[in-house]
Amino acid sequence: MGEKTVTISDIAQIAGVSKSTVSRALNDSPLISDKVKENIHEIAKNHDFEFNTAARNLSRQKTDTLAFLFPHYEGTDHYTKQPFPMELLRGIIFATSKYGYNLLLSESNFESWKDSHKYVNSKQADGLIIISPDPHDSTIIELVEHGIKFVTWGIPENNGYCTVNSNNLDGGLIATEHLIKTGRKKIGFIGTEEKNFETIMRFLGCDHAAQKHNLNISSSCITYGSDLQSSGYDNMKIILEQEPDIDGVVCCSDLLALGAVEALSDSGRSVPEEVSVVGFGDYPVAQMVSPAITTIKQDIWKAGEQMVENLDHYLKTGEINNSITPVELIIRETA
Repeated sequence: MGEKTVTISDIAQIAGVSKSTVSRALNDSPLISDKVKENIHEIAKNHDFEFNTAARNLSRQKTDTLAFLFPHYEGTDHYTKQPFPMELLRGIIFATSKYGYNLLLSESNFESWKDSHKYVNSKQADGLIIISPDPHDSTIIELVEHGIKFVTWGIPENNGYCTVNSNNLDGGLIATEHLIKTGRKKIGFIGTEEKNFETIMRFLGCDHAAQKHNLNISSSCITYGSDLQSSGYDNMKIILEQEPDIDGVVCCSDLLALGAVEALSDSGRSVPEEVSVVGFGDYPVAQMVSPAITTIKQDIWKAGEQMVENLDHYLKTGEINNSITPVELIIRETA
């Protein structure tokens, strides 16, 4: 016959304390002194005691799990193929381990709040980590109304839930200031979706810098698309057709910048001699290509950590934090 399984009652008898004291000690309760906790943990370790995590979580009404929801996309531009969310995920994975959470990954049909909230209401997760560029998304609003705790990337700070963003306004301003300081006078802007909060703020930064130096960003030099290299290529071609004398471009991502550089090369325009290009994000690919992309660096890993930190604080205290991470100019070969 196998050895007898050690229970909480056995540990309590050995330690000379009550079962509730053992339970509190194993759950790291502040009601139990460090000396008693240390003694109980040592006894549990010496007797190969296996704590029933599922039972503990059921009694605490907690799962110690966070759910990271990838938006559902059809076609080849799947979110898991994009550099930004995957780098963000790396930071999230590091932080969930640091804060003692498990991580549930799921592709969510983010058209229905019920599809998103099920992870919390079915006790699969304590809170949600979401990427949503639209603060008016009905799902976001309904999650708040139903008391679901979550943190999101890419939308403005508010009082209803936690957010983390890069300083997009500064990013657009710094990128444009750099182009102007290097002598560029006719500057274009290639964004992702026109109503995307990050795109809006980056353009406002660009426009502010241009006005500061008495320059005007012509509407024919402003285009929008998706966060794909092909979109950067197509939009750069559109700008060149309308404004062939353009000499500087700010792109809302490094992928767009890669496409813009390719389009300029195919059109016989040298980079950066004739046209300078600045990207946004500092993805690994930005420094692997030739010419290497001058870009606005987001600390995406840190942003992932910050999302978990804010959500953890929200879950434990009910207090909502909104964070903005700094950006910096990384000068390489395209500007």
